[in-house]
Amino acid sequence: MSTPAPERLTKLDVVQRQLRTALHMFFADDDTVSAYTLAAAVEGVLAGLLERQGKTHPFRESDLIRKGMEREFNRILNRPRNFFKHAKTDPEEVLEFPVIALDYLLLECTVLYRMYRGKNLREGWLFFVWFGIHYPDVVEDGPAKPFLDSLKQQAPTLATAKSTYLELLSRPDLYPTPDLD
Repeated sequence: MSTPAPERLTKLDVVQRQLRTALHMFFADDDTVSAYTLAAAVEGVLAGLLERQGKTHPFRESDLIRKGMEREFNRILNRPRNFFKHAKTDPEEVLEFPVIALDYLLLECTVLYRMYRGKNLREGWLFFVWFGIHYPDVVEDGPAKPFLDSLKQQAPTLATAKSTYLELLSRPDLYPTPDLD
């Protein structure tokens, strides 16, 4: 039996594969715990890469999140992240996993990816559209707001059905822009 050749991977290769997988799982309504765990790994790597570039984390040190929502945003993210990683001090604990935490973490990852690469993953761009439509009170108003509002009116199924986004992911011809990975 021959040994398979090792894969040669950069941090970006790993981030892209894990984030794409987590986003596909999200849109397919697949295992939320596994998608969250992948996204948490992506966030950790991207935060480190951005720190090396001298950039600050946008969700902890900026105004992307609407004023007054920062503490809630971080609380929702941190509880499952710690629960999924550690068992030394709380091996019998049970978590009421707030599935919204996956939504928030994926938003964080798509924004971090954009900051690091200067462009979006196709999956990340679609997720940002989905998030902006579903959580208009979380993200600060900006240039995307009129676009998201018009999408909500023109394509109501796009606004609600994750399966529609999953179908769009299989159509790369719809994304001819060089601004997407």
